[in-house]
Amino acid sequence: MTDNELQLAINAAVAAHKAGQHAQAIARFESIVSAGRADSAILIVLAATYRTVKQPRQAGATVDIVLRAEPTNIRALLLKGQLAADQGDTRTASGHFLGALRVAARLSDLPADVREDLLRAEVYCNTQTDQMEREIQAALARSGRASAGERFDEALQIMFGRAVVQPQKPQYFHFPRLAPIPFFDASEFQWLPDLEAQAGAIRDELRLLVSDQSAFQPYVETYSARPQFGLDKMVNNASWSAYYLIRDGEVVAENAKRFSRTMEALAKVPLSKIPGRSPSVLFSRLAPGAHIPPHHGVINTRLIGHLPLIVPEGCEFRVGNERRAWQERKAWLFDDTIEHEAWNRSDQDRYILIFEVWRPELTQEERDAVATLFTTVDAHGGEPQKWDI
Repeated sequence: MTDNELQLAINAAVAAHKAGQHAQAIARFESIVSAGRADSAILIVLAATYRTVKQPRQAGATVDIVLRAEPTNIRALLLKGQLAADQGDTRTASGHFLGALRVAARLSDLPADVREDLLRAEVYCNTQTDQMEREIQAALARSGRASAGERFDEALQIMFGRAVVQPQKPQYFHFPRLAPIPFFDASEFQWLPDLEAQAGAIRDELRLLVSDQSAFQPYVETYSARPQFGLDKMVNNASWSAYYLIRDGEVVAENAKRFSRTMEALAKVPLSKIPGRSPSVLFSRLAPGAHIPPHHGVINTRLIGHLPLIVPEGCEFRVGNERRAWQERKAWLFDDTIEHEAWNRSDQDRYILIFEVWRPELTQEERDAVATLFTTVDAHGGEPQKWDI
């Protein structure tokens, strides 16, 4: 078949297809295939025509040829999904529709007919997801396991696309084999009730500071020894400010002197100690209407503690897929290398005490090694790198 004959055959096949003369279209397309001149576009139209005349086996075999050669061909993925849906094979249909949607997310300027098919594919997938979720919940209820705990519930949400996997993403140092747990169980920390018991005294000291807003400084400040990109809307943002009692492992003597009860309460807390780096202990102020955008902490060998002291209604915190409202005098510890963000939707300032502790899984030997690592890094030369977040 010459190029001229090929073009004539394609024109005739397409014309027959558009005119609804499907048998003629199939014959024309098959002649092109037999001549070894069919490309993916021709094979997809042939497969679609087979589907129209209810020849699913031939349609499936034809579209599979395209997908073996071009696994990300969006038209072929959509057609494969449509064929599976016709046969009631919801798993195969959903898999190929989701594949098409993932490919489409990387593309732009898609043809109108493809966009329409993608919308239908998305509706189909959402419908199947809802049905599957109902069936799973019913099966769990029948088995007496209607609630298998927060971890399983989150796994379901991730499975059904209602949440995403939230890994640790420390900016500077990753210690392997530490589980990405958003909020730790308070019962793991025997010293925590004693700290919470001192919340009233700590808040009394804090109230002396609240009237002096000039004492607070932006939580993340400009730092010339380090690039400032990647800290969107956080650098020098006065709506998220701090008053340090300990900063980068060093006691701020003048401030600590004013907060003797607070420092006394912290004496029993196993603060993470890395000379020149950690811990930092501070009062954090979040202004009315402020939003701290999603971000990740610097090192996953520590946990960040929050002791809420003055918290109006409408203040919320998210770590990974879990959202919580601060409750005054009720502390929590979380892994800040998991994406987190905060809101103050009230018309008043929110104040919490922030502190850093070692992760409980680390042995003393491992803690000492981490401290030695960063002490060595800082001694290597140049200005020591500070941790703002």
